[in-house]
Amino acid sequence: MTSDEHFLPDHQVDLDDGEDRKIFLDSLQPGAPRMNQVSALTDLAGFTISDLARVSGVDVDTLSNWKTDDISEPLPDLLDDILVVTEYVAGNHIMEIPEIGPWFVSRNRYLDRELPIDLINTDGGFESVLSAIQEEQIDRIAIARVKNGQTTGKTSIEEFAAE
Repeated sequence: MTSDEHFLPDHQVDLDDGEDRKIFLDSLQPGAPRMNQVSALTDLAGFTISDLARVSGVDVDTLSNWKTDDISEPLPDLLDDILVVTEYVAGNHIMEIPEIGPWFVSRNRYLDRELPIDLINTDGGFESVLSAIQEEQIDRIAIARVKNGQTTGKTSIEEFAAE
């Protein structure tokens, strides 16, 4: 994707479609145009401009302008972790792409009821948020297996999900 291409295609985006998903993931990469990164996060991944302002320290008006300004400068470093976690979650199909932003602003039981968006840029926060996502993934796998009648005698959810 070149810097003069805008992220959003001229058709309804289908994130289950491999091509649209790849465009989405490419838009999160370092070096992708800033407007593509912001558009991907807000238009598809469920983040609001206010969410991104909260984590980056950049004011809402500036972030809104970045959605339309074709500036090749990367996003502030404080948003790098959001991009990395979003790419990890989307690339591994851990949750639906539009659920990612709302997940970041919801209290999380694996983070002592803290909001992931408040922890992501703290010391050790990136690792904690990533660990919480992985724990949720294990739970989702285990729940799906129980629903499908694939129960075992394992004593922990991690052992159960590892089968």
